[in-house]
Amino acid sequence: MAAREATHTLRVNRSELAAIVAELVPGLCDRPGIGPVTAAQAIISFSHPGRCRSEAAFAKLAGTSPLEVSTGQTERHRLNQGGDRALNPAIHIIARTRYLREIEDLRATGADQVVPEEFETSIEIFSLVLQHYRMPARVIAEKAERIRQEGYALFRKGQPGLKEIVAKEADDLYVDD
Repeated sequence: MAAREATHTLRVNRSELAAIVAELVPGLCDRPGIGPVTAAQAIISFSHPGRCRSEAAFAKLAGTSPLEVSTGQTERHRLNQGGDRALNPAIHIIARTRYLREIEDLRATGADQVVPEEFETSIEIFSLVLQHYRMPARVIAEKAERIRQEGYALFRKGQPGLKEIVAKEADDLYVDD
């Protein structure tokens, strides 16, 4: 009984919050990935017109602006860990890297998703090999898109490994002569 009452109370609160957000910033909750709680936090953190004069200022407020941490000739950046810590979890961070080996470091610095160039290059090489063996273009495109869909899931937290995904695709392509 208490669980039902709590669930009902949460629904009512969420509904009231959605109405307040819609009144303050119409259409904000219509955007993908933005619900009433996230929208309310963004409104509270932003606080008043003029506080953030640019996207860079908002990124700094949210603790998502890049900070240079270069040493010698190596140029690197990490996320600014300052800013409004309540707003920061509402930000979904996508990072690009040149190498698969950098994925874990990027995740550790706050990236929710990492897109490695090596992955895309591997898909292109895979496609060229299939073209060489006269695989129909439609089949190649379908396989490449499937690998992208399933493979990019790997670069999100808590997903299966790349080796398993590529091995599965290779097994699906194998034709016994």
